Amino acid sequence: MEPTQVLPLLTLSRADLLSTAAGIECLDLGPRECEHHALFRDVPLPNLQSVTIDSSENNSSGRVLEPYLQPKLRVFEFFGGVLDDEFLSDLAEKCPLLEEVLIDNPHDVVTPTGFLRFLEGAKGLKRVVLMYGMERLITKEVFCELSSRGGLEILGIGGVVSKDFVESARAHTRRDLFPSLVGLTCTASAAGMLLLSKDLKNLARAEIILVDPTENFLERFSQTCPELAYLCVTYTSAPSHIEIPPGEILAIPRNLQKLTHLSVTGKITSPSLQDQHLSTFVHEFPEEVRVLRLGFRETGLTEKSLVDLGRHLGSGLIECELVGKFELARLRGLVLFPVLKELALREAVDWNALGQKEELVTGWAPVVGDMQFGTGFGDFE
Repeated sequence: MEPTQVLPLLTLSRADLLSTAAGIECLDLGPRECEHHALFRDVPLPNLQSVTIDSSENNSSGRVLEPYLQPKLRVFEFFGGVLDDEFLSDLAEKCPLLEEVLIDNPHDVVTPTGFLRFLEGAKGLKRVVLMYGMERLITKEVFCELSSRGGLEILGIGGVVSKDFVESARAHTRRDLFPSLVGLTCTASAAGMLLLSKDLKNLARAEIILVDPTENFLERFSQTCPELAYLCVTYTSAPSHIEIPPGEILAIPRNLQKLTHLSVTGKITSPSLQDQHLSTFVHEFPEEVRVLRLGFRETGLTEKSLVDLGRHLGSGLIECELVGKFELARLRGLVLFPVLKELALREAVDWNALGQKEELVTGWAPVVGDMQFGTGFGDFE
């Protein structure tokens, strides 16, 4: 559905506004449009199915948003302002077809009790994304309610999904958690995520900020979620970089034969990872891989890994991040990555001795546009 432009409606007569509003199915309200919530105060929107409301000081209370609570509404996205328990209760009650809700920065007015009441009323939710300012609402009770939803397909939450949360949800539901979930974005402890993953048989997309990491997390997680096509894991909250052995990395393509996007970054290192390991790694993957980001602090990789990667996966790879000691001058004359758009390389070679790095790269990645380079082991500059 194409969103209806709001600003042109300001010049319409009352009769024309009523006629136009009756056909509106989708609204996408930016900051300027949010100045005119009152336009619809007494104007019915009987066919409104989707509304996206950008962050604005004009979103001063749930009351100014009441015109958008329509019986056919399926999608409600809110990116900043004041929401309260009463508004969420009305959203569940007045919008029985509601399937998707995204809430960002509601100014700390919504309470865990009020949000739980909303979830209990909104029975048809398929997509729930809770962003900044919603972390404090993810209590055990809220997590239990979400995990019991048979129709929930996409979930994005803050807070930390802990082992305790998962155990409480299992005791509450006494069946598989999130039985229809295909997409998950969350912050989780390794123990909590591994316990939960045993129920996520249909999961196709996972974006995980991992706290309290554990040994062999990537291998164990990939074993329990074989349908994953998109996996992004960011390691955080460790006093030092976590060392991931080559065997754990090699397990990923063996377990995830549908994978097209892999990103493993954060406080991780793999000094024993060598060219022969990456060669095995890339040959285990299907050729449909489009994104490969291995953001280790240190590895033993050289330009030989770039050659292997390019020859096996290069025809489709769009984004690539690797760490090693790359003598890129040795790649002249090869076209390894014909469609690569983004490249991040961390290396321990003096670029000045080799010439302009952009010229060296565009020879073997001719359409690359976004290039990042590090000048030694550590974080990118």
